[in-house]
Amino acid sequence: VVSTVNKKKKRLDALIVRALSGSHNSEERRLLALSLKNALSSALGAYKALPKAGEQPESYGLRLEETLRLNGLEIPLSVCVQALVKQIYGFGMDDDDIKASALTLRALRKNAYRKVGIIKLIIYKIKGVL
Repeated sequence: VVSTVNKKKKRLDALIVRALSGSHNSEERRLLALSLKNALSSALGAYKALPKAGEQPESYGLRLEETLRLNGLEIPLSVCVQALVKQIYGFGMDDDDIKASALTLRALRKNAYRKVGIIKLIIYKIKGVL
């Protein structure tokens, strides 16, 4: 189990490092954006912070900022929400969106103990979510 958790942790760490490494070609950007979208959706699900039915991206971003209050996040969560909207609805993320998504994922992972709780955190680490 520990080996599996470490592999999943390293995979998420590597995703964040690759995303923050600078500019990317179109194929690498597409793959990074897809991986970040999936990782962020899973992490926000662990936080029980998914969008509500009919909630607009702007109000969802504001709600996240009010409820999560992540330590160490250098950008507003609404910037990441806009990047997710671009990816989900087919416009694709640019390098700035990828960076914003990676910073948000990193902050979600760092704040998980405080926000999710130890038992759930262990479960989500085993699943490779956080």
